[in-house]
Amino acid sequence: MAWPTVNEIKAYSADVPEVVASSDSVIEGKIDDAKIFIKNHCKQEFDNPEEAGTTKYFNGNDSDVLDLYPRCTAVTAVVDSTYDFTSLVNLKYDNNYSYLEADYPVYGYGARYRVRDRLDPDKKMFMLGSNNIQVTGTWGWDAIPEDIINACKEIVERLILKRLDIRQWLTPFKSERTGDGYSYNKAEAGSSILDYELASKLDPYIYNLANITKL
Repeated sequence: MAWPTVNEIKAYSADVPEVVASSDSVIEGKIDDAKIFIKNHCKQEFDNPEEAGTTKYFNGNDSDVLDLYPRCTAVTAVVDSTYDFTSLVNLKYDNNYSYLEADYPVYGYGARYRVRDRLDPDKKMFMLGSNNIQVTGTWGWDAIPEDIINACKEIVERLILKRLDIRQWLTPFKSERTGDGYSYNKAEAGSSILDYELASKLDPYIYNLANITKL
């Protein structure tokens, strides 16, 4: 699925005269604004996936869990500088996370760590280092999720109805003239767009690496 077109926006908001009467150029601009709003809220992109087989480099963190960003949906190789341990990891991913998890062989008395020398059970899979873990796989989204497309349509409608501009939420403060100069207050454009209904569509896609190791 792709981002909505002008005609799809007008069909979605067919009962909203302000949207139907808007020019194509205005709606196209609001679609772009909505895409930026979604990207900032969800902390990830939903189009232009990278070519399958792209290799990215990550810092080893001396643990058995390695956070991956952007979203990864398939892994073909995992190497730490000199040692290929693709068969010893599992890829975990969902809407809002992706990570590698060590997959050690299990014996009768519990998990045993399988590392290069297979002698030191205290060593972790992703050994500490700078860009020492190479991950080759498929990154991003093959198709934009339906919830995200519907959220885009809803945001465009709200932007037009409320006559909001993207600069109103990219700028953290708004200025107001007072008797002796200007005073500055927090801009509220973002909160005037986002409500419970819209948040329920977007929040499951917020890319949050901080909680991955707790899953």
